[in-house]
Amino acid sequence: MEDDIVEFKGEFYNIPASKIRPRPIQKPHIPIYLGGYSQGTFTRIANYANAWIRDINNSLDQVKSYIDKIRNECYKYGGFSSIRFLIYQKLL
Repeated sequence: MEDDIVEFKGEFYNIPASKIRPRPIQKPHIPIYLGGYSQGTFTRIANYANAWIRDINNSLDQVKSYIDKIRNECYKYGGFSSIRFLIYQKLL
């Protein structure tokens, strides 16, 4: 595992054979945070993310509605059961 080489050749990007250092200390990977409020985003959060991050630019009732939708997606797809919700308010 220490000598893992990363290489990728795609339609738009190429990564030559490379070692990536330093390795993250979090196991199994660094936390994945996603933001947004579309249904597609909620599905991606349920399947791939560890947290939803969002500023409050709507009412708290609307934010609660988004959280409920994310939870429903988690139940539907069997996604992460420990999604964190990071909500913050911008200060002017």
